[in-house]
Amino acid sequence: MLDSLMYRLCYYRFGEVRTTNGEPLGYDTARNCECGKKDYDLEYFEEAYSTERWIVRIYKVKPLPNRGKTM
Repeated sequence: MLDSLMYRLCYYRFGEVRTTNGEPLGYDTARNCECGKKDYDLEYFEEAYSTERWIVRIYKVKPLPNRGKTM
């Protein structure tokens, strides 16, 4: 689950957030536990928009690197 795309999109940058006083950064109050992976980068997506409480998060696909077109 920690390596799935859905997990990575839901918890991207979550380790930067303090949700509850006295709990570590990245504490998930809905599940009453600290999230598993906190520090990772997205390779193919970038965050386009997130609501204030991160309920809605929208990502866009990064452009593919130039693969050297052959003519």
